[in-house]
Amino acid sequence: MKVYGHPASGCTWKVLATFHEKGHTPDFEVVDITRGAHHTPEHLARHPFGQVPVLEDGRFRLYESRAIIRYVDAELSGPALTPADSRDRARMEQWISVECCNLVPPLMELVAPLLWGRDPGAEALRRARARVEAALDVAEGALAQSRGFVGDAFTLADLSWLPYVQYLFIAGQGALVTARPALAAWWERASTRPSWQQVMSRSGRGPEARS
Repeated sequence: MKVYGHPASGCTWKVLATFHEKGHTPDFEVVDITRGAHHTPEHLARHPFGQVPVLEDGRFRLYESRAIIRYVDAELSGPALTPADSRDRARMEQWISVECCNLVPPLMELVAPLLWGRDPGAEALRRARARVEAALDVAEGALAQSRGFVGDAFTLADLSWLPYVQYLFIAGQGALVTARPALAAWWERASTRPSWQQVMSRSGRGPEARS
């Protein structure tokens, strides 16, 4: 399998970490989004929205990171990251949906000024922070009951949340995590997994990524 992505892309991080959790390493080709390579005709043929990552498995091509990690988990040998039990599997999908719909939109607005130099204004930042805190509060309640989002297992739900919690630390908003004991304990466990450490070591991010 081959992944087209960028070392600083959170969506690329979760895909690469999924490979590592399965005990595999994909071929990796950098699409330099800092120089507009994601908008070239060549890349738009892979991803019609001009984003990363993209997966190729022979003649099969797939974009959207949440779809890719499900495919990788299903196709590759190694530890299962999707629960066998239907209720646990539904719970995993619930938390991936919460990440996608309730956490990521306001979080990306909150971290935009530092990470990408975009300032949406003080009022928009205040609203974004409140929505991020609301999502983190819900996660805190769940993680107070178990080590992961689905019981004590490490699943695709945990992998889905990792990049965005990482962004909070990179953007100097880590106190939103450390103020919540169960979430902070989850972060300490998840972010020190070898798969995530390997991905972050190649991301170009320094020690601030975890502090």
